[in-house]
Amino acid sequence: MSYYNKRQQRLSALEQFLRTAKSTRFEDIQQFALDFGEVKERMIREDLKLLRNGFGKNDPINIVVENGQYKIKAIGSKWS
Repeated sequence: MSYYNKRQQRLSALEQFLRTAKSTRFEDIQQFALDFGEVKERMIREDLKLLRNGFGKNDPINIVVENGQYKIKAIGSKWS
């Protein structure tokens, strides 16, 4: 599997994690990312940035940090 496909899978899984997880602190996101092998903190931050900007043909996601938790507030270009 290519690097691009692995990243696509990780981004999709991260988006789903942010939607469904009870706790979405950065430490929780790091723990979740271990399912995809060794993922460095820098890569996780880049993944969050890609989700915010819209990766591939996906809409951008408004991700905010409230009380240390990462939360999805809106999806699509209407909020930007």
